[in-house]
Amino acid sequence: MRYRYPALLLLVTVVWGLTFPVLKVATGQLSGVEITTLRFLIAAACMGPLVRGVPLPTWRDGLILGALGLASLVAQA
Repeated sequence: MRYRYPALLLLVTVVWGLTFPVLKVATGQLSGVEITTLRFLIAAACMGPLVRGVPLPTWRDGLILGALGLASLVAQA
């Protein structure tokens, strides 16, 4: 338990640091909208198990806000 939080911080740092070379390669192959879509899908897959039991109205509001956020990112691209 003593090393749990430092290990988690190290894991987050490694994953976060790896996004830079991955995005550098991805920008040569995909458009900005495609990369953003993939990032949202990966985040949704990671968050899926954590949101069980969330009430339906919260889901509806979250989907509306997520769609607005995606639309704003697409409009900027």
